[in-house]
Amino acid sequence: MLEQLVTLSPDVAIVTYATGQVCQVSPHVRDLLGYAPEALIGRPVEVLVPAARRAAHVAHRRATGPDTLRRMSQRPDLHAVAADGRLVPVDIALRPLTHEGRPYVLAVLRDVGHLRRLQRELERQAHALTSANEQLEAFAHVVAHDLKAPLRAMRFHAALVEEGLGDSPPADAVASLNRIQVLSDRMAVLIDGVLRYARVGLAADDEPGWVDLRALVADVVECRLVPAGFTIEVADDLPRVRGCPLELRQIFANLIGNALDHHDGGAGRLTIRAVADDGQVRFEFADDGPGVPPEDRARIFNLFETGEGRASAGAGSGIGLAIVRRIVERHGGRVDVRPNAMRGSTFWFTWPREEAP
Repeated sequence: MLEQLVTLSPDVAIVTYATGQVCQVSPHVRDLLGYAPEALIGRPVEVLVPAARRAAHVAHRRATGPDTLRRMSQRPDLHAVAADGRLVPVDIALRPLTHEGRPYVLAVLRDVGHLRRLQRELERQAHALTSANEQLEAFAHVVAHDLKAPLRAMRFHAALVEEGLGDSPPADAVASLNRIQVLSDRMAVLIDGVLRYARVGLAADDEPGWVDLRALVADVVECRLVPAGFTIEVADDLPRVRGCPLELRQIFANLIGNALDHHDGGAGRLTIRAVADDGQVRFEFADDGPGVPPEDRARIFNLFETGEGRASAGAGSGIGLAIVRRIVERHGGRVDVRPNAMRGSTFWFTWPREEAP
């Protein structure tokens, strides 16, 4: 029975007498530790234990009572000594056995080196993410203060120049001042957009919860100047989803605004719907605008990309869709655009699907 148990084990199985001498070893020991199974027979099991832990190992073995499964994997630094002296990270389980009235101990060793490497990589990535968020937060402060200050000064001095021109200013001076105003307004929009992009995920007061998306869309539309000839149709079955309200509002506001800003007609239609998508929810924003040229589809979700071929491209800062992408991908979703059969485009994104209470 012992030989079958050892041979059929998918891990390295070692059976010892109560004294600690090895009597059975599975063939997998060659792959994990480089030993021929027969080379360990009759030797004390402590040859596989690092020298610094051999005395403690005897106590572990003796503490394993009848009918007890003892796992040692709670220790993150468990190792077995390979034939060439290497320390191999392992998970170890010990269990007492009785065969034909004689006591034995079964030790099962599993290679966890790849798991520990993965854990270290996850810790490294978590540290890198924390560092990146701290840098983004610092950048947001720079944008909010250091970049806006000279912009305010420029507007102030332009206003002083305008006052100094009197009641009949030269036409070229008025044109130049108007140009300064337009460009400063444009710069303010870009700065605010970059600030919103940098602060994605940093809002401490935006706690996740269940969000009624029909109510959210209604509020977004109410706060937006929608042209009289434009219709926004929202599906009745738009679900509640779990997420941060501010982030979801940014997504819907940017995608709705994108359809309005880039439409090329006085009248238009935007349809917002939701469909199931492989365990997630896919939200679709189908418009009847000019569409997105094929060469622009791959890049319009990048920062500062507006799409050269789109109508009213100057209306966008190239930040709104980048914010959408950043938020969606933070939550494990995808975002993209596809052409409609007749006219226009359908922008879509996926969001985690959870059952609402």
